[in-house]
Amino acid sequence: MPVFTNMSIEELQQFVLAAADSNEKADALMELAKKTVATDAPKAEEYSNESLQLAKQLNYKFGEGAVFAFKGNQERIKGNFFDSLECNRYARDCFEANGNKLQVAQMCNNMGIAYNHISELSSALECYLQALKIYEDLKETSGQARVMNNIGTVYQEIGNSEKAMEYYQAAKAINEESNDLSMLPRNYNNIGVLYRDAKQFAEALNYFEKALHLHEKTGDVNGILLCYGNMGVVLEDMGEFERALQHSMKALQLSEETGNKDMVAFNSATVGNSHTGLNDYANGLKFLTQSLVTAREIGSLNWEKTALTSLVAFYEKQNLWREALEHYRLADEVNEKINKEEVQRKAGTMEIQRKLDKEEAQRTATEKILHNILPQKIAERIKEGEEEIIERFENCTVLFADMVGFTRWSETKNVNELAAVLNRIFSLFDELANEFGVEKIKTIGDAYMCVSGLPEPCTDHAARMAKMALAMNAKIQGAFPDDNIRLRIGIHTGEVVAGVIGKNRYAYDLWGDTVNTASRMESHGMESKIQVSEEFKNCLPSGFRFEERGVIDIKGKGKMRTWFLTAEV
Repeated sequence: MPVFTNMSIEELQQFVLAAADSNEKADALMELAKKTVATDAPKAEEYSNESLQLAKQLNYKFGEGAVFAFKGNQERIKGNFFDSLECNRYARDCFEANGNKLQVAQMCNNMGIAYNHISELSSALECYLQALKIYEDLKETSGQARVMNNIGTVYQEIGNSEKAMEYYQAAKAINEESNDLSMLPRNYNNIGVLYRDAKQFAEALNYFEKALHLHEKTGDVNGILLCYGNMGVVLEDMGEFERALQHSMKALQLSEETGNKDMVAFNSATVGNSHTGLNDYANGLKFLTQSLVTAREIGSLNWEKTALTSLVAFYEKQNLWREALEHYRLADEVNEKINKEEVQRKAGTMEIQRKLDKEEAQRTATEKILHNILPQKIAERIKEGEEEIIERFENCTVLFADMVGFTRWSETKNVNELAAVLNRIFSLFDELANEFGVEKIKTIGDAYMCVSGLPEPCTDHAARMAKMALAMNAKIQGAFPDDNIRLRIGIHTGEVVAGVIGKNRYAYDLWGDTVNTASRMESHGMESKIQVSEEFKNCLPSGFRFEERGVIDIKGKGKMRTWFLTAEV
C-alpha cells in the first residue's frame, strides 16, 4: 500500500487519476483533503466527499470512518461542537465495525471533547473513560496521556482542582518522558489555567509561556492562539491592560483566521475588557458586543455570561446604571440556566465517578482473588490476556501433608469450630510458604500440597522445601500439644508439568510422576514424620539430618529407598 502521507499533493492527484476505484483511492482522496484543508477548504471538502462516496460504494468502513473523523475535527475547529459530535460518533461506529480499536479510542476521546465544549460533562467523562480503558488495554501511553489530560479538564470544570492537577501531572509525566511536543504544551497550558484560577499569576504565566514556546516550535496555530488568549486574561487580572490587549488581539486575530468561533467569543471579551481598562469605551463596547453575539450564535452560556458580566462592568465604569442593571438582569438569567445545568452535570458526573469507583473496587477484588488462588507471576499473565499456560519444569520439589487423626478429632466438633481450626492451620502453612519462597498449590480436605522451584525456577528448591516441612511439623506440634493432630508429610524432587486449567474458575495445578511419587511418600509415611525420596535427599546441600527408613514397597512405584528428614543442623 502506498504511504500517502509522504506524497505531495501533485503525486496524490496523479495517483487518484490513474487508480481504479479501490480502498487505496479512497485513502488517497482523504489524504488530499488533509493536505489541502489549510489552503483551500472548499477543495478539501470536495476531496473528502469524494472519498466518502467511494468508501460507501466499496463498503470500506475504515475509509468512511476516516472521512467522518476528518469532518468532525474540522467542525470542532470551527466551534460547531454538535456537528463535531455527530461526525465523531459515526466515525466511531465505522471503526468498531472495522475492528480498529485504536481509532475507536480516538473517536471516543474526540466525542468527549465535543461533549465538554457543550457542557455535557457527565457524557464527556464517560467517553474519556471509555477511551482510557481502550488505550490501557492496548498499552498506548501517548493516548493514555491525552485522555488523562482531558479528564483533568472535566474535574477542573466541576471545581475539583486537586483531582484535575493529579490527572494533568500524570499526563505531563508521560509526555515529558516521551518528549511528545504535540501534547506537552497542552499539559502546560492546563496547569497554567489551574494556577490562574488560584490567583498564582506568576506561575500561570510561566506555564503559558512554556506552552507557547512549544506550540510555536511545532506551528500549532490553535495552541498558539489559546496561549495568547490565556496570557491576555492573566495580564488583565493583573491590571496590565496594554500587555493584555497585545496578547488578546493576537489570539483574536488567529481565532478569526481559523474560524474558531468559540475562541472568538472568548478573546473578544478579553480584548473588550482591556480596551475598557484603558478607557477606550468605543472599542470596549464593540468587542464585548462581538463576544456576546458570537456566544449566542454558538450557544455557549458560559461565554454569554462572561460577555454580559463584562458589559455590566463596562456600563458601571461610565455610571450608566440603567444599562448596567439591564445587563445584570440578563447575566443573572443566564447564570440561573447555567446553575441548573451544572447541578445536572455534576450529578451525572458524580454518578459516573461512583460507577468508576465501583468498577475499580471490583477490579481490585478480582485481582486480589487471582493472587490468592494463583502464583503472582501466573496471575499477572492471566490479567495480560493469556488463556493457555502450560509449562514443563525439570527441577522442582513437591510436598504433600496430611493431618493424621483429624477425622477422628473433628467428629466431636461443630461445623464452625471445625472450619476455624482448618483455617488456622492452613493459614499457618500459607505464612510458612511465603517465608520460605514456596508456592501453595491447593488444599484437599485436610491435606495440603505445595511446590518449590516454580513458576520461577530456583536452584535451592529442595532446601526451601526441607525448611518448610520441618517448620510445618513444629507449628502443628506447638498448636496441638496434646498429640490429637499430627502431620504425615511426603516429599519428592523431579520434573513436573504445571499450568492453569479452566476458563471461568482458574486453578493452577501440577501433573506428572513427580507429583504422584510425592503423594505416595506421604500416604506411605508415618505420623509426625517427613518421608522423602532418595532423589530429594541427593538434591539437598549439607546441613540436614536424616534417619534412614530403608527400602519399602510403594504402590505403583515398586521398591524405593526412603529416609525421614529429622532436622536442620
